[in-house]
Amino acid sequence: MVTKLEVPGHWRKALDKVNQAKISLVIGETDSGKSTLVSFFHNKLGGSIIDSDIGQSDIGPPTTIALSTDGEEMLDGYFVGSITPSRHFCEMLIGTKRMVERASTPIFIDTTGMVHGSAARALKTRKIESIEPDLLILLGDGELDYYYTYKRVGIDVIGLPKSKNVKKRSRTERRKARKKAFQEYFADSEQRRIDLERLGLERTILGSGENISEEISELVDVKVYRAERLGDTILFISDRSRIRPTTYKDVKRRMGVEKFDILKASDFENLLVGLVSRKNDFLGIGIMEDLDFDSFQATIFLPRNVVKCVASIQLGSIRVNRYGEELGLISLR
Repeated sequence: MVTKLEVPGHWRKALDKVNQAKISLVIGETDSGKSTLVSFFHNKLGGSIIDSDIGQSDIGPPTTIALSTDGEEMLDGYFVGSITPSRHFCEMLIGTKRMVERASTPIFIDTTGMVHGSAARALKTRKIESIEPDLLILLGDGELDYYYTYKRVGIDVIGLPKSKNVKKRSRTERRKARKKAFQEYFADSEQRRIDLERLGLERTILGSGENISEEISELVDVKVYRAERLGDTILFISDRSRIRPTTYKDVKRRMGVEKFDILKASDFENLLVGLVSRKNDFLGIGIMEDLDFDSFQATIFLPRNVVKCVASIQLGSIRVNRYGEELGLISLR
């Protein structure tokens, strides 16, 4: 989508260099003008945009990496499951790589504003190694100077000034923007009761293990909604996320397992999920509004146009209601 913001002269002068690259990766901190820059180059040179800014995506819904050829319509995507890359590096790398493989050149990749610190460098470094861009475009300086080292291995690197016209947005404003994006995405959706026994359930061992709920109930003094054993791991769903250390050790010893994970049943309420087809293609996102652990049926709010196509569900790491209100980040791993 062509932005209305004024384009700095240095950006225009970089067009010839950018035109020589098949894959351009844009790196910059939050509110530096990355999306504006990507839109400008795409408008001038065509090709594809990959929006991997999962917290403030301009193309797909939040929590997803989106592919577009016109800067507006999402042609394909990948569900990361969170609004932050933290604890989701694998999904960020796999999703971006998959979109690059499906995109037409030239490809312009927008990234998150996570640039400060060793974790940020690790993510960007692995992304560079994974997608092998021809050009790195750095918006700003300081810590970004690290990426000039890639000139030594045949990758062009150019530094451009940040846009002075980008409005700084507060955390509250970003949250409101995501709320609006979720509302627009789920505008034509419906609630469905889905038997999870008939679908794949990814990014969790829930549904893959042996149901040992009765056995665990005899060993603990808390509510057991469901317990499963897979190999040397037990997953235990309760009304709390912790039990007494002595009980924890006793269960591990008596069940002969190395790992005993405890999750709260409420974490599965209004849980954002990814929807996948039988061909392992991204269909969209949905909201698991509740999960009956006895019948293993879930109430899911999802777009009408994908209801009959869903073959597998990927569990996310954020809870969101159907009105787009964020209810908190969680960890189900």
